[in-house]
Amino acid sequence: MCKRGHVTVVPAAAALTPEETDSRSLALDLAVEEYKSLRAESIAAKNNQQTTLTWSLAGIGVLVAGSVAATRPDASGSQAAAYTAVALMFATIAPLIILGSFGIWLGEVERMERVGKYLRERERCSWRAETLDMKHIGEPLRYPTAWENAIFQPKAASGLGKNVFGNVSAVMLFVGAFAASISAAMTVTWMAVTNLSHVEKTTLTGWCVVLLVASGYSFARKLWSLRKSSQDHAA
Repeated sequence: MCKRGHVTVVPAAAALTPEETDSRSLALDLAVEEYKSLRAESIAAKNNQQTTLTWSLAGIGVLVAGSVAATRPDASGSQAAAYTAVALMFATIAPLIILGSFGIWLGEVERMERVGKYLRERERCSWRAETLDMKHIGEPLRYPTAWENAIFQPKAASGLGKNVFGNVSAVMLFVGAFAASISAAMTVTWMAVTNLSHVEKTTLTGWCVVLLVASGYSFARKLWSLRKSSQDHAA
């Protein structure tokens, strides 16, 4: 029985029937296999986060390099069409890639935190029943499984679970790239594009504002939800 993160230990004198012994042994074997598979899933989610971050940065780099190359004057010496294409790219393709990558990354963070939360509860259910001090976390008889609890810092987890600094840095990177893309689109639209009417420029600006507000609201809610879920299971 698991209560407040601890288990009630069955006294040594309590005799178990062969059927109960076999049932307990099977339950322990299943628990070990479950723990191993969930740890593997957590590691896979972490690797997917890194992969998403790497490929999204690579894609953004390709778009930026292409936009720089595209702004060269054409045969007639005009750059109007090139600047229009660059403005549209920074207002549509680039932010959508960034938002899509951010959503995939957040999904993997949520998956990892969900697994971590479950394993922390499982670990605490395997600890001995007496009051324990986490400074003795290395004692295997008291803490047969303790890794998820050891690496989780509830007081320091002001936002995205275990790897707080790395996760906050990744969020800042995505947000910064998105803001830079929208800013570049607006700068090019109003300062360099000459072949669009005022109405067309205003429409493009309105699209950017709607995209900024809608994505900001959606992702802020998701981050807040993830933050709360990562803090509600401290030992």
